Amino acid sequence: MAITGGFGGGAGGGSVEVIGNGIVIHNEGQLSAKPIVAVGPASVENPEGIGGPIVIRAEAPNFPLGKLESADMGTVGDKVIAIRNTTLYRARLLVLCGATVAPDPAMIGGFYTLPGKNGAQLVAPRSYEALTTRGKVIEIPLAYPDTMAMPYIYWSLDAANPGGGTVDIYLYGDVLKPLED
Repeated sequence: MAITGGFGGGAGGGSVEVIGNGIVIHNEGQLSAKPIVAVGPASVENPEGIGGPIVIRAEAPNFPLGKLESADMGTVGDKVIAIRNTTLYRARLLVLCGATVAPDPAMIGGFYTLPGKNGAQLVAPRSYEALTTRGKVIEIPLAYPDTMAMPYIYWSLDAANPGGGTVDIYLYGDVLKPLED
């Protein structure tokens, strides 16, 4: 953004021209300009708007890829999390929340790309005892480096929760190829 202007004609009169787009601040006779900026899930191209339009791009980090609500904590074996709206993705984050009972420290399980604890291990077997109340949340960042095309991932418990109960599981990541209509 550029502010240009000239003063002429006597008692400080004149005109000011603002070229581009952005924020112009007037403070006791002084003008200052700030371009449009964006942080986080948005980016701005050509923020001054000179020579073309301002382009604002919204990015959706950690887009919801799949969910399993009311996953049974009282049984061992695979719990299936269906992947939606994509055929190619990058998994970044698992979130567990809404436990109906507090898991016992003995309840151990991991996340895998294939049933029966096969395929890639996304999360090594671990305890989920931090889910002490319905409002508690466990976030598990995933460091799996490859793109994924599997229609499901699996939560497999090695040891069930003696008190039973359910928990909600959500998978977030990047959609690389959306489903075609």
